Amino acid sequence: MATNESEFKSEFRAALERHYGHAAEVWTSNDMFRSGIPDFNATWKSKYFSIEAKFVKKLPARDLSLVLKHELSAGQYGHLKRMYETGCYGTVLIGLTDIAVAIPIQSLVPCKNNTEIVTNIQLHYLKKFKEDGFGFIRQNGRWQVAGFFERLAEVV
Repeated sequence: MATNESEFKSEFRAALERHYGHAAEVWTSNDMFRSGIPDFNATWKSKYFSIEAKFVKKLPARDLSLVLKHELSAGQYGHLKRMYETGCYGTVLIGLTDIAVAIPIQSLVPCKNNTEIVTNIQLHYLKKFKEDGFGFIRQNGRWQVAGFFERLAEVV
């Protein structure tokens, strides 16, 4: 059971590899000379995914409170946004002890009427994505990741 961000990333990535097998390629990003690179990447059915994972030990009590203690950096946000702009999939994956919620970067990119860049998530927003089918639970010590890539690829 993950107790920190590093363990969460490793466990979730391994669950994706186990579930999708040869249908997907999942790898860890590692570039000590460049900041903002996502934690891991994947290809599945000719689609490319960049995934920035965050771990939260405890959720805030109020719906309008921010969830992440360490929000997305400008580099992380910028990389995920560029993935979206080039037709790929950028995702912020927020993990807790027994649930992870995937938030497509499209949901954080400003629209024409709103120029505010979102680098942190309010609790009510996290709950909304969980309810909309972007929540993945840990059951019997294993992450249940069925539908992970499929759900993210549906978001336009």
